[in-house]
Amino acid sequence: MPRMPRTSRQDSAQPIVPSVPTPSVVHVTHIDPALLVHRVDPIFPTLPRQTGREGRVELHALIGIDGAVRSLQVLEGDPMFFQSALDAVSQWRYKPHF
Repeated sequence: MPRMPRTSRQDSAQPIVPSVPTPSVVHVTHIDPALLVHRVDPIFPTLPRQTGREGRVELHALIGIDGAVRSLQVLEGDPMFFQSALDAVSQWRYKPHF
């Protein structure tokens, strides 16, 4: 990585964090997207963002007849992204089936 010239002592105290675009794609599988009525996108965790790391998480969700997520289980993926995915998907709501 090329070194940047320091212009002042204050600049050297601030770490340089590369700007990494946050992925905006969330893949929903095995569910008709028309049934999803409220979706919350996961918040990209700070450490992976700072290091330029990307990850995926596969969840198994049980949806109640009222459309609320009743149970979530991580099936596989990058542990650094588990909590962010669980927090987001637990807020999703689906069309009720009364």
